[in-house]
Amino acid sequence: MLDSKKRLLCLAPLLLAMLLLIAAAAATAQDDSDASATAQAAPQGPCSGAEHRHFDFWLGTWDVHNKAQPNRPPARNVITSKHDGCMVHEEYVAGRYNGSSINSYNKATKSWHQTWSDNQGTALFLKGGLDDKGRMVLSSDPKESPVQRITWTPLKNGDVRQHWQQSSDGGKTWTDAFDGIYKKAKD
Repeated sequence: MLDSKKRLLCLAPLLLAMLLLIAAAAATAQDDSDASATAQAAPQGPCSGAEHRHFDFWLGTWDVHNKAQPNRPPARNVITSKHDGCMVHEEYVAGRYNGSSINSYNKATKSWHQTWSDNQGTALFLKGGLDDKGRMVLSSDPKESPVQRITWTPLKNGDVRQHWQQSSDGGKTWTDAFDGIYKKAKD
């Protein structure tokens, strides 16, 4: 019996050291996990500034409902962040019609840019940014005719409104080209 107690007493420091090592390893793993989660939540690098997150409200998979054609099935629009948060990429499909856009913030001009192209040969080159109401407003060059202006408005219920307007008189009057509501896709 005495030998068993001596062995336990001799092993106690070793067991204590092993427990401390295990606890330290677990704490380090938790710290690494927390750091990894923080790194994923807040991108690092050249596009980690707040201005690069201005269009994040548009990210997701959406069913797009055209207000002018309420009985028509919704289009599908998939908006993803690419290239370490430096680009917002759009893939739009409405039946046979489809198109895509590349959106990015330009630090030099302090503005957002969108390049849109579709299977109908349409090409849009827009520039702008977030306004004081939290809407993303991008427009084509005012020298073009018609001038294009698209406004994305995040709504309180999580939906997004996209209002595309055109002006043939340099912005004095506007007509609707598209007015749609984006609702998060359920599938």
